[in-house]
Amino acid sequence: MEYLIEELAVHVGLPVDTIRFYQSNGLLHPPTRRGRRVIYDQTHVKKIEKIRDLQKKGFSLKLIRRVLNTTPPDLAYFGFQEDNLIQLSLEDLSNKTGLDLDLLRQLENMGILIKRFNSPDKPYDNTACDMLTAATRIIQAGIPPSELLSLAKTYAENAKSTAMDATRLFNMFVRKPLIESPLSEQEKSEKLIETLNILLDAATTLTSKYFQSCLIRAAEELAN
Repeated sequence: MEYLIEELAVHVGLPVDTIRFYQSNGLLHPPTRRGRRVIYDQTHVKKIEKIRDLQKKGFSLKLIRRVLNTTPPDLAYFGFQEDNLIQLSLEDLSNKTGLDLDLLRQLENMGILIKRFNSPDKPYDNTACDMLTAATRIIQAGIPPSELLSLAKTYAENAKSTAMDATRLFNMFVRKPLIESPLSEQEKSEKLIETLNILLDAATTLTSKYFQSCLIRAAEELAN
């Protein structure tokens, strides 16, 4: 189906100026020109629906542009699972977890709290909240915050190094071959998302279960 811009605006429920804004900012591809008329089609409708969906989930327009205009989609998109799209400040994290704000600032300065958004006020998501909730349980069990900070710093340094190595392997053996494959761009995008989701889930299980096994073994050795 084809639309003039006024018809498209009615169809998607947006002002004409908003559609023009999307287009001028690289979020919406140009329409087809037929003489003096400009024609929009279903690809524009689907793109606008995607833009609005991502906006509702908390994506900035800058990130939306990256997601929509990179093929395959930029890897920055994948970490933003739907339930992790709430933007949080340090104060929000303190209120949610009960942890002291000064402690959170130390974690931030040490790079242990990973910022997921470019916002200067609310750079964190629910993943940070989940991590801090787990840290609260450890502190409540009797581990002093200072000792937990030292342990967290060592663990974070090792985890970042391992993550960089894992990302290098992913790019070399999964992402690059897929980009160079004869699949259509849509198929590449879908396959990349599917594969990365599988790998994220598997890697999370692998690392958590291995660390759990190491803790159990260490506790058993200490008891003996």
